[in-house]
Amino acid sequence: MSWLSFRSSVAAEEMSFGEVEGDEIVFRGDGAEQSRSGTRRRNLPPAVTPHTTYADVQVDLVVEGELPDGEEVRPFPPSPSPPASGPA
Repeated sequence: MSWLSFRSSVAAEEMSFGEVEGDEIVFRGDGAEQSRSGTRRRNLPPAVTPHTTYADVQVDLVVEGELPDGEEVRPFPPSPSPPASGPA
């Protein structure tokens, strides 16, 4: 089996959220039971409050999972990025 690991971090002096929707990472296939994901947050609660500004924030994301031998990894087309908000 092959192992896939994706890590990402984002930090901001200030961050606020308009509408707050749930987030979910779903693993499918034979390696799902060996897969995991998680975040570490600085100055952000587990569930953010809409229209609240948080200062000096950071979110670290880790997604890891097993890929069966011979499994082909095909990238999805990129999703359009929402427009950035806040001071320019």
